[in-house]
Amino acid sequence: MQLDLEYRNFAPTKKKAVSKLIGVSEDVEWLELQEVFLPNLDLLRQKKIFSVSAPYFKYLEKHRDTILLTNEFFYKLGRNPKKNTKYDNTKLKRALGKAL
Repeated sequence: MQLDLEYRNFAPTKKKAVSKLIGVSEDVEWLELQEVFLPNLDLLRQKKIFSVSAPYFKYLEKHRDTILLTNEFFYKLGRNPKKNTKYDNTKLKRALGKAL
């Protein structure tokens, strides 16, 4: 996701200010960043913290539940040596229903 890539390239002072604003540690894994960024999109857009376009923010807002669910699945799958992680289809249907 573009937001976490941009965040990682912020100057230390800006990174610290953003971390304080949305309540995230400065150096965390991508999944945790997204779990904090996505629910705070309105605040991040209002403060003009990121240089992403308005349509991109709109896309993230519309699909945030689906993005979070999918990211969580791939995160768990990547740490499961058996690769038998179950995908929650019920949650996916609910998230897609909200997005449409």
